[in-house]
Amino acid sequence: MAIGSHTIPRFYLEQFAVPRKNKPGRVCVYQKGTTAQPRSTKSQGRENGYFQIDREDGTKGEFTETALAQFEDECLEALVSAKYSMCDLALVYVQKFDEILLADVQKKTGAAFERAAQTEREASQENDRAAQAEQQAQQENERAAKALEAAEAARKEAEGFQLQIAQANERAD
Repeated sequence: MAIGSHTIPRFYLEQFAVPRKNKPGRVCVYQKGTTAQPRSTKSQGRENGYFQIDREDGTKGEFTETALAQFEDECLEALVSAKYSMCDLALVYVQKFDEILLADVQKKTGAAFERAAQTEREASQENDRAAQAEQQAQQENERAAKALEAAEAARKEAEGFQLQIAQANERAD
């Protein structure tokens, strides 16, 4: 059985209806050639399956009606408030829009903070690797300086040997 879809949202009709205690309000319905008649908002502007989608497999989809009903529920407060002179409808919509924007910004901010934290962790790891490389370079420089000192000492010793050999050759002559 198809859902009874209101082609004019019921909550919208209720804003123009004569209220009744614990019952749907009544609106005057005018049809060409007849007199106006009061009718319940529950049955007016309603047609079974109006928003129904016929799928290729032969089933009927009512998701559009469900989505519209949810949207209408979310807008109800703004529309009800709009009929009062103290309500600034623009302010109501701006507040709702601000709530949506705030939620989106909070979501994006959380993601940005997570990316920043990840970048900071990566930078810290890179700094640790750079510090290790610097320490290894320092150790290599120290080993090179010691090797240079040893080479200088060996050169001086070799010069001393050359001098001794030259003196020995002079004596032998």
